[in-house]
Amino acid sequence: MPRMLVAYDPAWPSLFEALADGIRSAGDPDWIVEHIGSTAVPELRANAVAAAARGTASYNAAKTPLIQELVDAARHARGLPSVPVSDKRQAERE
Repeated sequence: MPRMLVAYDPAWPSLFEALADGIRSAGDPDWIVEHIGSTAVPELRANAVAAAARGTASYNAAKTPLIQELVDAARHARGLPSVPVSDKRQAERE
């Protein structure tokens, strides 16, 4: 389904904070979760899909069950098979 740009919604920052809190509570309260993408820019028309990024000190530290679940959901939504997050090379070949 194509995404359409919509007018900026002043509720997006607080909606993102709720999303970030959920990510932290499912993983580690010390995680840094950043609001990225078009919904993170005030007054910019956007595709109305919040995007988040979580930083980590190393790739191995990122391989958690939550991250695997998120990767699986994103790949499934795009019609792609699951790939273990530990197999980064396989995902890059697609």
